[in-house]
Amino acid sequence: MQNFRNTESTKQLIKKLREGLKIAFVGEVNSGKSSTVNAIRGEEVAEVSIITGSTVTDDPYEVPTLSKAVKIIDTPGLRAPGTDVSFYRGADLVVYFVNAASGWTASNKTDFFILKQIYASHIVIAISKIDTVPPREDWLKIKHQIERDLGHSSPKILGICSLVAQEIGIEELKEAIARGLEDSQKAFLFNLILRSKSKDCASVIRETMIKVTSLAASGIPIHEIPKFDEEIIQMIHKIILACKSISNLTKEDIEDAELQAKNFYSEFHQEFGWKFEFIKWGTGISKLVAGFSGTTVSLGFGTAAGYAAGVVLQTLCYVICAGMIGYRAKKLYVDNVRVSIHELENFAKKMVKGLISKRNLENFIRRFTTEI
Repeated sequence: MQNFRNTESTKQLIKKLREGLKIAFVGEVNSGKSSTVNAIRGEEVAEVSIITGSTVTDDPYEVPTLSKAVKIIDTPGLRAPGTDVSFYRGADLVVYFVNAASGWTASNKTDFFILKQIYASHIVIAISKIDTVPPREDWLKIKHQIERDLGHSSPKILGICSLVAQEIGIEELKEAIARGLEDSQKAFLFNLILRSKSKDCASVIRETMIKVTSLAASGIPIHEIPKFDEEIIQMIHKIILACKSISNLTKEDIEDAELQAKNFYSEFHQEFGWKFEFIKWGTGISKLVAGFSGTTVSLGFGTAAGYAAGVVLQTLCYVICAGMIGYRAKKLYVDNVRVSIHELENFAKKMVKGLISKRNLENFIRRFTTEI
């Protein structure tokens, strides 16, 4: 438990959960960012003004109507007097505002592609103030223009109006934010799982190396020890199982993993051919030669020294062989790990909805990484 708590990935996840998930509202001045904060909050907390550049700092707002774990960052308008064309880089998701009254401009397009480089797919476009476009359905023309310009890069696009008692699209925006955050957290958790699987596999390899070393130290040639093959196959079997969802394993899963392990070991034999056989037979022959050579130096002592040198060489070959197979198996199966999307979604939703208290964060993470 202590080692797990000290892992860097665990610290990052705990820090992210404690700080809350951050959504940055980004866009040009007077594009409706602050009024949308108020609409989502259900109360007036952000200053709304017709004066250009009224938001001058990155103001964070909690959003109880959306989630206890979410904060909205209301950023200053892009290209406002005295500000740089900069973006809030600490966000889990960005909502980029396009003023319907101005339409989709060249500046908007430039801003979007800069955001794309920073946030990849974690962007939602909100066409704001659609009440200013008569008829209101005309905002769809702007949407279609954006989709044509961005092509496959086009994210979720919504039309919104944040006026009190005239709100349009605010609930849809909240849903889009929640979904975007879930996707972001699923990616983060998947990487966490992958690191956890890799750590589990490395532990299996270390355990096998110790067993193989003790076999080699016995001095018996590798080709006379069926136990070596058994240990290697068992190691691959454990690596495969470590990359599966432990809570969902069936008898068929275990049998399938055993078959995969045997096939993997057989393919390794075929690929390395005579080299692998040399490791098996060469160490035994080297001990024999060393033993005979030792008798010409000093009967007894020379033989023992030569034999000991042969055992050391054999041990080295055993360990290299086991390590080579183990790390190859680890890379293959960790890289192709399959995690239940259903379980990922459930945990991501708990994070987004703020159902995880500070008290049980570490227990939650430990349970999550050991069960999946």
